Amino acid sequence: MRRADWQSRMAEVMREARSRPFAWGEHDCVTFAAACVEAVTGVDRIADVRTAWADERQAIRLLVSGGGLLQMVQERLGPRLPSVLLAKPGDVGVCMQGERPALCVCGGVNWHMPARDGLATLSFEQVLGAWSCEGS
Repeated sequence: MRRADWQSRMAEVMREARSRPFAWGEHDCVTFAAACVEAVTGVDRIADVRTAWADERQAIRLLVSGGGLLQMVQERLGPRLPSVLLAKPGDVGVCMQGERPALCVCGGVNWHMPARDGLATLSFEQVLGAWSCEGS
């Protein structure tokens, strides 16, 4: 279920993220997606692993032990949407960042993910799969 005030909460998360530099375990693709999901639904989907990584090596170790990024997302949000075109604001997507998968969040017209100096904007064509932030 979406919160009654999900739009203003998500707008606030996006506003703060625009000027926040990338930081493993604080403002990376997983923590950003989780913040957006929590803003929309009130549920922290990564509470069990929130402080488990502080650098890239630790993040990769956590992802490998959890079956990979896609497996961990599916366990927390349920099955993928049939098409990324069905995604609504706040839904979580996967894209490629170099050779690795990364999470992004639907903002409506575009998708967003943390970048070196704030948020990067992606098109729907760059998103390989999506999940409803409301879970299954």
